[in-house]
Amino acid sequence: YLKELCVAATLNWLSGGQQGRIGQALRRFCVDCIAHDAGTLQLVSQVFGPDRILFGSDWPFDMGLPDPHAQLSGVDAALLNRIFEDNARALLVECLDEGSSP
Repeated sequence: YLKELCVAATLNWLSGGQQGRIGQALRRFCVDCIAHDAGTLQLVSQVFGPDRILFGSDWPFDMGLPDPHAQLSGVDAALLNRIFEDNARALLVECLDEGSSP
């Protein structure tokens, strides 16, 4: 519930005309996909961008999703593909590119 409140407060603040630098800063964060609700995950996608959501494991702790594909089954297939595959690959490329720049 706290996640939803934070995201809602951020959206409310951004909609008040503070979008510029703050909105750009939010697009640099990577966030975990575990929102326990497809609607909240969609909201997170709107705030941070669908390319900034990653699948994260809580390993070695057992507090993550035991069956992530089943528990995220209500999420748009294109977003799921980004979460489970594309975003991590793109982030790795981004990190490697930044590390090789002068």
